[in-house]
Amino acid sequence: MVFAANNSSKAVFIALLSVLVLVVSNFIFELILDEANLNSLREWSLSLALLLSMFAIWPFMNKYFRKERKGGILFKLDSQKGLKFIDHLGRRFSGFWKFIGDFSLVLLFGALGSAFVAYHLKERGRRILITLLSFGTVYSMLSDSIISPFPIVRGIFQLDFYFVFSLEALLYAVLLSGLVYSFSGRLSNKNAALAGFVLSFLFFSSPYLLYSQLAGTGSLYVLFVGFLGLPGLLILQFLIWGIAFSLGLVQQSAVSVGLPAVEGGAPVLKYPGLDISIPLLDLLIAAVFLLVIHEGFHGLVARAQGIRLKNTGLITASFLPLGAFVEPDEEQFRKETPEKQLRVYSVGSFSNIFVLGLATFFAINFMLYQGLVESEGIVVGEVVNYTIINGSVKFTTASEFLRPGDILYSIDGQIVTDAWKFREVMGNTAPRQEVTIVTDKGIFVKKLGINANNPEVGYLGMAPRVSYDPPLSAVNQYFSASVFKESPSLVILTLLKWIFLINIMVGVFNLLPVPMLDGGAIYSGIFTWLEDTVSFGKRIKLAFILNRGLVFLVFLALVLNVGRYFFDTVEAVIIFVAVLSAFILASSKIRPSSKKKSSKTKKT
Repeated sequence: MVFAANNSSKAVFIALLSVLVLVVSNFIFELILDEANLNSLREWSLSLALLLSMFAIWPFMNKYFRKERKGGILFKLDSQKGLKFIDHLGRRFSGFWKFIGDFSLVLLFGALGSAFVAYHLKERGRRILITLLSFGTVYSMLSDSIISPFPIVRGIFQLDFYFVFSLEALLYAVLLSGLVYSFSGRLSNKNAALAGFVLSFLFFSSPYLLYSQLAGTGSLYVLFVGFLGLPGLLILQFLIWGIAFSLGLVQQSAVSVGLPAVEGGAPVLKYPGLDISIPLLDLLIAAVFLLVIHEGFHGLVARAQGIRLKNTGLITASFLPLGAFVEPDEEQFRKETPEKQLRVYSVGSFSNIFVLGLATFFAINFMLYQGLVESEGIVVGEVVNYTIINGSVKFTTASEFLRPGDILYSIDGQIVTDAWKFREVMGNTAPRQEVTIVTDKGIFVKKLGINANNPEVGYLGMAPRVSYDPPLSAVNQYFSASVFKESPSLVILTLLKWIFLINIMVGVFNLLPVPMLDGGAIYSGIFTWLEDTVSFGKRIKLAFILNRGLVFLVFLALVLNVGRYFFDTVEAVIIFVAVLSAFILASSKIRPSSKKKSSKTKKT
């Protein structure tokens, strides 16, 4: 034991000394290195200092955590720390946390989630839910829409517009929702669930329904998003992209694995093909925020409903944290009602997407619009070489001097800070107007062309770099389309960007109907309730069919996105998908034994 203690002391001393050396070295090298090398050195220093600090505190873990080896270098660290705080906060505001649990089911899981919540709520809560869904549905159907100023809206939700204020739509929505509130109290549980299902389906699919009418597309989005909610959007996106990738219509899969790399002298996790490179230090900090918020919300909603928590803890690989957890009393949790269980499951992703995700998003936009971080220009993403006006081909202005990747600083003295500003500036120009354009390649005086879609506005023939390609890559492109000046605030902006991106990606991924994820448990619970509620549900094993169907869609999307990496031809991918489909359909005929039979067997 003494030997172990001495080794621990030596490890702590060496680690702390290394951190000190790195900090001192940073100041020394600052005097002799240029700015680019200095930034790279800072990234390395901070990353290594963080890793060494984790190594330094590893010997003290035994004092605060109960360490259990799970195999190899994997450890589970249990602790009672934080339970009193979670217990106090959860039980003190129990009504609020229960509301958050129900709200997350409605917001994330579309018509299915709304029907489940409406069925289990008491009369007052049921009336409020159906009234709000009625108001939202009527308003979204009747209000006008405009082009979204945020490319991220198009990137995540596959929409070019969002709804704006309309007094007429508001009056109709208030009138109708008032009538709904007065009559909804008479609804039975099943009728309330049906009303919640229909209204929620219309509400969440209304943008895509309108989009399908305007653009002749989007009908699949209506079905998937309206029925399944946000996970349906992700599944459909990966399916569509996977089909295009398998047929060779696009060259990049929507599935990419992060690989260690070095960019600009700094360690990063690079996702090939998605134009995403996450600095190691930003990744570690974002992971801490993600885990604390995610598991904290699980614990708070559990305690708000009287579910005991055994401990909190970490999962580590040696001294590196891989994950966090709040462990409820499993025996009690299994005996709880389905609505209590699903509330606990759903709030984790809700906290990542809507609490931490939106908080960082608004913080980023506050920094940009308050001038804390200045944009120097935008990156040219696409250049249109020619356009057709009245049947004749005309070369565009941009084709004469712009190339993808160039930086556009200003047009006629107006600094172009982002894609929205570019649209605003171009909207104030006229065809054949002579403008001065400043780029990183020089200053050009050019005449604008004619916009075939809007002849009254000048046409340059370029678009800022905003990617609509594989799902969620546009989140990163939303920020990288602009070129920002170096400043201390830029470091904070970059960190907030990655906190936002990682929370959105992990939060949405966790909603997928895969057994090991929260989404798998939620859909399984909803489908089991649906089987018990619908008259023919048990006869056809509805829950089993729906669960298998969703899991099949997820794995089909995965196979389509990676098939070309393992098979030489498209035909081979199709054959593999057909074999996989046959296997899943055949296995679905094996019906699980019912709970009654298993309990009788156990008694016997």
